Amino acid sequence: MGDRTGVSNTALALLASIIDLLIYYLILNMANGPETLFYLLFLFLRTIGVVGDDFGQFIELVRNTPVWPLLALVGSQVGMVLSAAVTFAITWWTVGITSRMLAWRRAGKEQKREICTKKRKRRLWWKGLKGEGGESLVILPKLVKANEKPRFKPTIATGKVNKVGKPTDWRVLTRTEWWQIPKTQVVTLMKGKLSELVLEAKKLVPEGSYAELAKTLGVAPTLLRRIVREGRDSMSVGRLLKLLDLLGAPYEILTPHIRSVGGKSAQAITNPKFPIDLYNPEGARLLAAALKDGDITNGDHHFDYTNYDNENIRIVTEAVQQVFGDIEPTILYDQDGRQRGIKFNSAVIGEVLLRAGAVEGRKAEKDYHLPDMIKHGDYPVRNAYFEQAIRDDGNRDYENYRIKITCAQELKSKVKKEHLRVIENSNLEEKRFPSQAIKLVMRFTGGTEKRLPRELRPAYEDLVSKMSNEWIPTILKEEAEIMQETYNVEVVIRPKEIYVGEKRGLRGAWNIMVERKENFEKMVRQLDSVWKKGGDKG
Repeated sequence: MGDRTGVSNTALALLASIIDLLIYYLILNMANGPETLFYLLFLFLRTIGVVGDDFGQFIELVRNTPVWPLLALVGSQVGMVLSAAVTFAITWWTVGITSRMLAWRRAGKEQKREICTKKRKRRLWWKGLKGEGGESLVILPKLVKANEKPRFKPTIATGKVNKVGKPTDWRVLTRTEWWQIPKTQVVTLMKGKLSELVLEAKKLVPEGSYAELAKTLGVAPTLLRRIVREGRDSMSVGRLLKLLDLLGAPYEILTPHIRSVGGKSAQAITNPKFPIDLYNPEGARLLAAALKDGDITNGDHHFDYTNYDNENIRIVTEAVQQVFGDIEPTILYDQDGRQRGIKFNSAVIGEVLLRAGAVEGRKAEKDYHLPDMIKHGDYPVRNAYFEQAIRDDGNRDYENYRIKITCAQELKSKVKKEHLRVIENSNLEEKRFPSQAIKLVMRFTGGTEKRLPRELRPAYEDLVSKMSNEWIPTILKEEAEIMQETYNVEVVIRPKEIYVGEKRGLRGAWNIMVERKENFEKMVRQLDSVWKKGGDKG
């Protein structure tokens, strides 16, 4: 079958034909076998109307002549071919029809099972939103298509940015030297450089022994001997710092001699570009990717970038390589086998991004600021940041002259019992994430309020008010203000929706919006200039 869940009807037809030929061959070798088979062929052809009585009279005429044995043999051979062909056709058709019937039946059962599973999952999602006493506040609502216009007053960016910290403070955090990365990271030096340092340090310890030097560095003496004798050239950052401290040498002397960082594993960055500097358009792009579709994983600080667009994956990969050095990402796949993103397994990348203002772990569960590098940065840095942010969490609507960036944040810790009742009684749409996971969505429209019971409308008004002001994520407010300052366009923030997903819980989503043709065209022209040296501020 096409889905490879059953047996091929062609294979079964071939098997049946082979069995038919074997049986036919056994009969053919029996006494009077050819005559019997020829006579059976004649009866079959006469039954289906291929031959008539005239052919029967011809057979009776030649039966007792010398021609009869030859005629019977030839006829039996023709019958063998015809028998195999008929057996193949009947078996192929029968098995094919049966397989399709079974497949339709199985598909029906799977569809019913999938529907039941979805309903069960939705009940579990809503049971997670508990009120006082543990009672469930929300039931699975009906699904409708909402197309009414939003009913609320948008928040308008003021253009006044709260610029915290001196420029020198944030600029230091965008530049990372090799001795500032995790002490457990393994650094590989140019051939012979490490053994040279070990031999120089060995002269400074009592009796010039490997044992005393090993005790000072906190390593085994055998490791130092192998470095000198076998030419090993790798050591952890922490031990290298102790070695340089013993020699009284500045840490910078090793910077031009670093061949790779991360050992010899797949997470290694070869030809690392120390000091790693994020204060450039590529670095700003990586910060945007980390704060939007990317994540800095808890603990190991690896950089995951989840995006189904191959062009976006290429852009982020090239930015990593331009800023950090030579490293190839690991490809990530979803449960359907589609490429869903990439992962950089070097903790160095995550550490550098965290120093510059990225967020560790789940961003939707935290309130965080726009990195100072973007707040205080120059035009090319800001322009690259917003170009990538729109790629990841926004879009350009050329038909309606609109640019938006979306941001989501958890609401379970903010909503009250009456807010949950509003969500419970609203008509939710069933939508899908790019991963095809289901989410149930409540949009802010006039129709939503009209469909609510009268006693819940004040709670709905309060929910809209809080989504429009108090609950707006800090980074979204700061992005809107910096965007307005950078592009000289009017920017508004609008609540987009409230949704609940199987794994993501209850969340709210907001849009930064740039509207009207003149604003749209001005900003698009500047965003596109990010690929030109120097950009275009006009």
